[in-house]
Amino acid sequence: MSTLYEDLGVQDNCSQEEIEKAYRKAALRYHPDRNPGDNEAAVIFLKIQQAYDILKDESKRREYDYSLRPHNNFFRHQHVQEHEDLDVRLALEVTFEETVVGCKKTIKFHKKFACYECGGDGYKKFNVCQQCNGTGNLSNLIAGFFNFQTPCHNCQGRGRIGVDKCTKCQAERYVQQDETTIDVVIPAGIRHGMVLTIPGHGNIGKTGRIGNVLVQTILVENKKYSIKKLDIHFNFAIDF
Repeated sequence: MSTLYEDLGVQDNCSQEEIEKAYRKAALRYHPDRNPGDNEAAVIFLKIQQAYDILKDESKRREYDYSLRPHNNFFRHQHVQEHEDLDVRLALEVTFEETVVGCKKTIKFHKKFACYECGGDGYKKFNVCQQCNGTGNLSNLIAGFFNFQTPCHNCQGRGRIGVDKCTKCQAERYVQQDETTIDVVIPAGIRHGMVLTIPGHGNIGKTGRIGNVLVQTILVENKKYSIKKLDIHFNFAIDF
């Protein structure tokens, strides 16, 4: 995984002025408004924005530099950990004949990617959560002895509270893309409720990670045929 300095195209000993200059240059080149419909440019821009948001703040930069030291590898990049579920879940109807012989179907959907205005945070300004003092966790005692931690309900475990809502995504953190079309291969013998995984076509997170598309098959009811375990049942009507 690249460092934030590498994402921004600067050396780790660069000045704040060099960081500002590199950000303006890169943002101008990869901004989605200048590259409409270019997913790769959008992902690069998000990484640039994420790097700049940390490196422009001297205190955050010092904390990040400390995390890069060899004995702190466990904490490296903890500030950009992606916890969101980026998978797209869809339901697809298939007929009995299609489950027997297999087929190819085209599906259309709108994927999402992290808002480039706020870097996928939903807000442009945050305050430290007073409930958990910015830790994201609350300590609980059982019988005055056992201590365990639970996510803070006030900040949902984030450790901070947004106070300046992003006008682009309205604090939703993601914006919707134009309609996407992909082909799904339905293998012969597929059953009702089975899930097909199409890797690398899901939503795009704030660190550039891409989710999968999960397609659940829904077998359309057929009055003549039905499947029970490995058997095919055929209903045949005969006259008197």
